[in-house]
Amino acid sequence: MEATLAAGPNVISQTAIAAGTLTEITEIIAPASANAGDLINVEVRVRNLSGDSIAVSCATALYDETPLDFSPDYLWADPGSIQSFTASFTMPTQGIRLHIGSFYYTGEEWIQDDYSYVDIALEEAPTPGISWLPLLLIGGVGVLGVGAAFALAPRK
Repeated sequence: MEATLAAGPNVISQTAIAAGTLTEITEIIAPASANAGDLINVEVRVRNLSGDSIAVSCATALYDETPLDFSPDYLWADPGSIQSFTASFTMPTQGIRLHIGSFYYTGEEWIQDDYSYVDIALEEAPTPGISWLPLLLIGGVGVLGVGAAFALAPRK
């Protein structure tokens, strides 16, 4: 199951926190849950809301403020176009909230414009089931042992 800004069956709804002036995070695609140690791939789609071509980028921090580098670093976006940025990381041993910010370049500095997040839950390890095979084998040998002893016993 993946989490995105869009709602639908088997999809987590994602709420945008702030409306961007020149950019909008339209979609965050990431798994809703994962096992510790899994490789997590994230895709963020950013729309240019301005009437001009601008440089757009996105950045984020993991649960512990660890930076996550997206590729590419930035893209030139025509008015109304949506640009895609990707990143990956190894799932830690706890669920995380992945913070995403979109940015635009003024020609002098990068300005954070929109913000959203997605939660990625840690999947619980499956409970080990009871294997009945060893018990059946031991029980079968026990029954055969008693049966064999009875069958081979001298008769009077």
